[in-house]
Amino acid sequence: MRTQLGSACTSIRIVTAVFMVISAVVVMIILFILMESAIRRDRREFGIMKGLGYTSRELMFQLACRIVPSAVFSVIIGTVIGVTMTDLLTSIIGVVKVNIPQVIVLDIVMLIFCFVCAYVGARKIKTISVYELMTE
Repeated sequence: MRTQLGSACTSIRIVTAVFMVISAVVVMIILFILMESAIRRDRREFGIMKGLGYTSRELMFQLACRIVPSAVFSVIIGTVIGVTMTDLLTSIIGVVKVNIPQVIVLDIVMLIFCFVCAYVGARKIKTISVYELMTE
């Protein structure tokens, strides 16, 4: 029985890892698209801010911080749904342990991942030139 359950657990771990990587890539692509559209939409405002003395890094940080509230909300909702579904599975299958401190650490890692992706996606702010905006 341990051999059969061991192989099932191994296959579930592999499938979970694959879905986690796919989800991370999808989130990264979505954040890059959001940052690019925000930069296109607010191009003049970013140019004005650069003219007032803001650096590109400060503007990138500011733009990445816009994502944090929705990311926190999404992570909280996802965690609540995940823990609830795990409890539901526990009632159907048997004992499935949820390590809450580990879940919290993974939530923090997800938030950091989202922030870093948004920050990297906002790097197009560096291409905004105050002179170019003034001549338009």
